[in-house]
Amino acid sequence: MGIGLSEFAEGCEFDSYIRFMEIFKEPIEEKMNALLRDRRYSTFFDEEDKISVSPDGHCMRMAFKYVLPLYLHSVAAHFDGYYHYISVR
Repeated sequence: MGIGLSEFAEGCEFDSYIRFMEIFKEPIEEKMNALLRDRRYSTFFDEEDKISVSPDGHCMRMAFKYVLPLYLHSVAAHFDGYYHYISVR
């Protein structure tokens, strides 16, 4: 995701930042919980969790619930750092 996002950002400058930040209009945790409850994706999660190495067997679900939101927030913080760096200059 990072490489593709950086290439996209090079071409569109901060337009990509604005589009990316739209996912944070509502709390990302709510979106992840809705995704995990959505029946359309339950087969995907069930298949991925079959190869899970966690004791409770829900490794993919836990990654979507806990890791992905943190990752998305870190990308947003990275963009925010660019914005503040440019604003100071």
